[in-house]
Amino acid sequence: MSFHRGLLWVAFLMVVPSVRSLAAAADVPGAEQSIYVPPLPEVVAFATAHGIPIGGIELADRAEEARPGDSVVLLVTFFDGEKYRQWLVALTTEELTEADSEKKPPNDIVLYTITGQVLRYPGSWTAVGIRIVGPFAEHADDGDVPSPGDRHAQALVRTSFLNLGFDRACLFILRTRAKLRHPGQPNAGGVDPGRVLNWSAKPFADDQVAEGKRLAAEIGMTPEDDRLIGGVAPALAAFLRVVEKVPGLPEMLVHVVAIPSMWSVLREGHLEAGITLQSLKVGVIESNRWGLPFPVYRLPFELRINEKPSLDCTLAVAEPRRPLLTCAGILGIAASNPLNREKMVTVRVLATRATP
Repeated sequence: MSFHRGLLWVAFLMVVPSVRSLAAAADVPGAEQSIYVPPLPEVVAFATAHGIPIGGIELADRAEEARPGDSVVLLVTFFDGEKYRQWLVALTTEELTEADSEKKPPNDIVLYTITGQVLRYPGSWTAVGIRIVGPFAEHADDGDVPSPGDRHAQALVRTSFLNLGFDRACLFILRTRAKLRHPGQPNAGGVDPGRVLNWSAKPFADDQVAEGKRLAAEIGMTPEDDRLIGGVAPALAAFLRVVEKVPGLPEMLVHVVAIPSMWSVLREGHLEAGITLQSLKVGVIESNRWGLPFPVYRLPFELRINEKPSLDCTLAVAEPRRPLLTCAGILGIAASNPLNREKMVTVRVLATRATP
């Protein structure tokens, strides 16, 4: 594994227990629109010829676990300036093999909240089969684009983490913001509810907890609210475990993320990463192009490595109802380099199929 690829994934996996919220500026509308890049004619032709669904969202119940056979088809687009290429990715929940079943259960994720709670998220294994076909490009017969490859992999992820999703955190932020804007509320409009959405792998200092409890009381946040929306971190962890196993996708992200050089890491003597949720940019996506019967939310965040902006990311998220459990309820992603907006990776759910 190259230095830069290794650094990238160390950074990503470090941020999972270290999430905070901030009202940061971002070009959210542009990122949101980028999610809807249509599939190239070459992608459509391949999918049609090989029986890969690229249209229609099937939904089942909001179960605790995905069922074997549940599937999600994604379109991944990699932009580098005016040129772009696309891949089809199929994620399918599979039966655990005997060897997988005998694996030691995954360690619990333990998070400390700024309100003084200790959150524990246990989990068992779910197997996700991964198929990626591509790259596809316009006029691929000109010789500069290889014929589409067809690769397979598998990821083992924590079952309950996928079910946590991101929609509850978005709903809490929106509901609380609306309440604080009401003229009858104290400090109306003056408190960012995201300031209490702050979790870490280590306990917060006593003065931070005291301030967190004060803010939670001011906005009416309950311990149960804290636990439900604390699921953002483990849900993101589960999704990143799937992303890590998609052949070729980590390499694409290496070209998008503004990661520090080896020399800067050696000079500073440490690698510190964190995710900042841009809570004042959270909103409902009005143009619900997936045609779902429930809201789709915009959830922007920024990845920082050694205190420097490294990735701007906008998620389109919804209730993780089967078969969207397979991708933790994520419907779309736009991830761009903050120093070079022409470098971007987008991911969009094209179709889902639910096992009866």
